[in-house]
Amino acid sequence: MKVRVLFLGLLVFSFLFAGGRKVIGKEVVVPRMRMLSAREIMREILQKFPEMVPDWCKDNIFVKGDTEEVIELFPFSKVEGVDLLQRLLPNVNFYKGINLVAMYPYFIAISGTNKYKMPQDFNRLILDNGLEVTDKNILELAKMFVILAVGSEPVFLKGGEWGEWRKRRPSLTIEDELLSFPQITFLEGRRSIDKKKTLPVYRAFLKVKVGDQTQIYSFRIRRGQIEEAKMNIEGETVIHYFHLKVIKISPKRGELDLNGEINIVTTPPSDAYVEWEKDIPHYYLIVKKNNEPTGYCVQFHLSGFQPNQQHIVILVRSINSRYADTLLRQPVAINSNGEGSFLWVPSSETTCITKVWAIDTISGDTTLSKKLTLEKVLTGRFSGDDSFWVYYTDQFFINHPQGSNHSLTFAQYVKEAAIESWQKQVVEWDLGLPPDANRWHKFFINNNQH
Repeated sequence: MKVRVLFLGLLVFSFLFAGGRKVIGKEVVVPRMRMLSAREIMREILQKFPEMVPDWCKDNIFVKGDTEEVIELFPFSKVEGVDLLQRLLPNVNFYKGINLVAMYPYFIAISGTNKYKMPQDFNRLILDNGLEVTDKNILELAKMFVILAVGSEPVFLKGGEWGEWRKRRPSLTIEDELLSFPQITFLEGRRSIDKKKTLPVYRAFLKVKVGDQTQIYSFRIRRGQIEEAKMNIEGETVIHYFHLKVIKISPKRGELDLNGEINIVTTPPSDAYVEWEKDIPHYYLIVKKNNEPTGYCVQFHLSGFQPNQQHIVILVRSINSRYADTLLRQPVAINSNGEGSFLWVPSSETTCITKVWAIDTISGDTTLSKKLTLEKVLTGRFSGDDSFWVYYTDQFFINHPQGSNHSLTFAQYVKEAAIESWQKQVVEWDLGLPPDANRWHKFFINNNQH
């Protein structure tokens, strides 16, 4: 069964025209590293994340409080003195530790009771702390990523076992590695945007000197996260790709904000949905509920245009059918801030998948398109708190022998079949609720089910 996220609100579309480039000047970052005491290691790390301690030494660490064993088995240093980290993530602390089995350093961030491995969990770190990558802060967050990526790399423990390094440098200690963080000099930076993609794709490029080595970093950003980050040493062809986890965002109930493009504002009792489909934001608006018009509306917000730009039109056209009807062609006045808006109440008689975009009718330039499905729903109750909703559109039935009006009949069939199955399986057979049930059961009729 297809799953979508429910919102209570009117749909608000914002269209963004953007582009340009920004160059940064030279900037030097010299992080300070401080070794943690046994008490600090316990308070700031191990007591928050006891799973880091193997079973064989938990008694000594947590019961006996063996401080020597804490220092020996779990040495950590703490990053200090990096203004960018303190300013953007004031509630986050960064630590460097050593995997004593592999004799390899690792870098973690801790915010409250959450731990993040760097740089893999960079996206989760910034999202959990109320940040996302936009074209305004892209270079700052790219610089922060570089600092954390450099910090996660070994300074001394490279390409060899601990014993080999001790032979080369008999005086080398674990503490030497933990207290080492190369000086970082940001030499150049720029950003760009690709408006030809379905979603805006931002790119950032940084030229960085790490110690005596010049490195080139490039980033691809979409949906407020870094999707790709890679680095190559200047003059070399080998490219290092960083493994980054991209987080699937679960929108808040009644409100969605993705890269400043789209918002849903709560205006009960309307019903709206949003999901991602092949990188295209796909919105759903119920225009008829239990065969009665809802009067729900769509709010279009336009931004990023030239001040008082003329000849801007919003287009809504049906797709995936034998006809391509234009449901809306609406001129919009753009104000001195390059913004405009329009409130649309769709007809309850036309339910279909549509493509939505804004266009300059003179130059032909268009915004990135979005999908909007205008749909109908039948609702009812099985028993008690368990309700069901059946979603459908007329468009999927235009080729049916009985015509598009058969959609309501088919939805009634689905409704009756659901009630019959519930009565048989849940009531008579006492099989219990479906394992994923949330007391609100949804059925979706799509164009493969008619």
